[in-house]
Amino acid sequence: MARYSRILMFSAKYTFFCVVAVILLLLIGMFFKRRQRGTFIFFVILAIISSIRVNAGSDYFNYYSNYISVTYYYENLIKAVTSRYQFGIVALDYTIQRLIGTSNGIFLVISIVVSVFTWIIFLRYSSFPRISASVWLLSGFYLISNNLLKQYIAMMLMMIGYFCLRRKHFILFILFTLLASTFHVTALLVAPLYFLSTYIVPSKKTLLTSCIVGGILLVVVYPILSVLVKISLFSRYEQYLESAATISGRFIAISIIMFV
Repeated sequence: MARYSRILMFSAKYTFFCVVAVILLLLIGMFFKRRQRGTFIFFVILAIISSIRVNAGSDYFNYYSNYISVTYYYENLIKAVTSRYQFGIVALDYTIQRLIGTSNGIFLVISIVVSVFTWIIFLRYSSFPRISASVWLLSGFYLISNNLLKQYIAMMLMMIGYFCLRRKHFILFILFTLLASTFHVTALLVAPLYFLSTYIVPSKKTLLTSCIVGGILLVVVYPILSVLVKISLFSRYEQYLESAATISGRFIAISIIMFV
């Protein structure tokens, strides 16, 4: 019960922070003649706050300890890159540790890079950048930015790749997918869905079809994933599949939501 009380209290605090931040974001245009500049300053502030956050989740200290000790395990960048397939975060750890060396360097760099790229994407592709930024903030993506570093970077790279795909820059899309996969190999599974999504026109009919197809896929998705995790490239995710099996009801609901 105490655990759920802490979760509830944390959720309340984060929600309050988000609401205040969104209000500031929506009002910031009043203080700047150019709203784009005001939104950029808002993202800079969020990046600074994110870079100094600690204990941001269960994975935070794993990333922290790997970062501060990376130069003890690897003599040079080449050895860091060749250490494993998902070498992206290790190579980034090593590079930042050598260049900056501060204890929170990895969080500082990722916070700045992701915030700037997110701002550019919203500014370039959204009709209402401040509304998009509000949704991004309230959806929890900012919350997980210091806890799920590999996934966060991979998602950002795949987002950039998606817009390359929409412009028919297929080579760039493949390159961004491969780069994202060095941080999180599941990017290779997401890429085909991006191709599929370009042929889907959002409508009530396609939403209903997605729900039906998603429900049908639930019959075969677990056996398919069971086969996938036997492949060495995806083998490390078998433990998550086993965890999903123990919460089958929630796994089914989440699968439907993700497909839609």
